[in-house]
Order: sequence, then C-alpha cells, then structure tokens
Amino acid sequence: MKKYKIFIIVLITLLVAIFSVAFYYNHMISPMSRESDKVIVEIKSGSMDQIGNTLYENKLIRSTFIFKVYVKINNISNLKASVYELDRNIYSSKSRLASLKQLKSASLISMFPQQGETVPRVRFKGFNGEWKKKKLNSFSSRITRKNSKLETKLPATISALNGIIEQTMFFNNIVASSNLSGYYLMKKGEFAYNKSYSCGFPFGAVKRMDRYEMGALSNLYIVFKLEDTVCDDYILYLFETYTWHKEVSMRASEGARNHGLLNIGAEDFLDIDIWVPNDKAEQHQIASYFRNLDIQISEQEKRLEKLKQIKAACLDKMFV
Repeated sequence: MKKYKIFIIVLITLLVAIFSVAFYYNHMISPMSRESDKVIVEIKSGSMDQIGNTLYENKLIRSTFIFKVYVKINNISNLKASVYELDRNIYSSKSRLASLKQLKSASLISMFPQQGETVPRVRFKGFNGEWKKKKLNSFSSRITRKNSKLETKLPATISALNGIIEQTMFFNNIVASSNLSGYYLMKKGEFAYNKSYSCGFPFGAVKRMDRYEMGALSNLYIVFKLEDTVCDDYILYLFETYTWHKEVSMRASEGARNHGLLNIGAEDFLDIDIWVPNDKAEQHQIASYFRNLDIQISEQEKRLEKLKQIKAACLDKMFV
C-alpha cells in the first residue's frame, strides 16, 4: 500500500511538472504584444545565439533559450542575413475577428423576437410596439424565368457560408450541364432558397445575388424577389437567424428528404410567417447595424490574411 501511495505521488508530481513545462513553453512562444506592433530588424549572419539576442533586444521574443529550443524542435537552420519588417503580434487581429463574429451571432439572437416573444430583447431607441408576423408571399413573388436565350453563361450555386457564387468557387469545377438554357435566370438583388442542409444550416439557407448581374441557377432552388414595401437588407439578415426554421419544419414533409434536400415546395416555403417590424425605418436601422458589422468582419479578415502573407513571406526570405 505504501509503495502504491508513493507511486501515485510520483505520478502526480510528474504530470504537474509536464503541465508546468508545457504551459511555460506555450507562454514563452506566445506573441509579445496584443496589438499590431511592427518593427524593422536587421538580422545579421551568425550563430543562433546572436540571432536570438537580436530578436530579444527588439522585444520580439521572450527568451533566447526558448527561441533556441523552438528552432531545434522545428528543425530551422540557415537563417538569411537581411533587414525584415516583423510584427510582434498577429494575435490581436485574430482576437478582434473572433470578437466581431461573436457579437454578430449574439445580435442575431437578441435583435429578433425569439420563441414566445413579440419584440426583440435589444432594440434601437425611438421604436415601440409589437412586431408582426407576415407571410413571405405577402411581399414577395416567385421567379421561374428560364435562361432560354442564354443571357448568362455563369453557372451559380448557393453556399450557406458565402452566398450565391460561381460553381467553380464552390466545387472547384463546373457541375452544371453544358446547356444552361433550362436553368433559372437569376438577376442581381433577387433571393434564392437552397433546401440542402449542411453543418450549422439544418433547414438550408436563403441568400441574395450580390456578386453578379446575372447567373444561371438550378431548378432545385426556389428563386423569389421582394417588393419595395420591405427593406431587402433586413430580410437578408433575418434569414441568417433561426427564427424561420420552425415555419419550414411545420410545412416540410416530416422526416422526408430527397437526395439531401428538405422536402418542401415553393408554394409552402413562400407561405412561411416571418417577423417584420411595422416601421420600415426600424428595418433599415437593423440592416445598417448588421451591414456595418459585416464590413468590419470583412476588413478584419483581409487584414489577418495580409498579416499571414507577410509572416509567410518573411519566413520564406529568412530561412533557406
């Protein structure tokens, strides 16, 4: 029994030591700053000790010893002598992007009425009264025009994450028929419902054509346009919420899916009830809020990608 207790104590001590070393190592290789902080550094040829000292003096690393350990673990050698623009941190852009996406997700819940509610939990000042549910077909109409005259040669598809895009962007090739005359001719500003479910989108996705003037879309999609009585940007963001899912589930054939597509017809889909503020100005304000969020998210994604490219370019130049 005594030997067993000693074994347990030794094992726990060993695990604590391993955890402590791992925590210390991860901390020591973490960014020096949480803000983007670029510095110009001249890396001279020499030993890893000299290079480590240069990086440490410029506050780009926390420890020359850990730097050498990192270089050894990753089998890095033959550092090129040159002048580099390095960033003490790429973390701030990642953190900012994550925060913006979390804010949007939370806003899509708090700024639209949830189950059992008639007003959203968060609302802009100056707007009062309960929201009303309206039939989608009360302010929209289905589009079934065909691309019979081949007005467009762009085969499009609906991505739940990226909206209506060229098929080559989604499938890496064209899966549409070579003859697009039987496809729907969809124009910019019109909406389409993709009944195909995917991770995070159990009832499919509704997207608007924003990238192109026209595109050819499969007859499997439900295409429709909105009247001027509603703010189309508001409807676009409403379909990013889950508030309409129950309406679709009530009209779809229970448990029936056809080749991964939810079994719901165009007439039934356009019959769903969705939340719409009576005041069109409130619709515009909600849409403006989310549009500005999307702009910030897009800018942050571009910034992060640029930082990654800069980092990769520096590494390509620095190591041979």
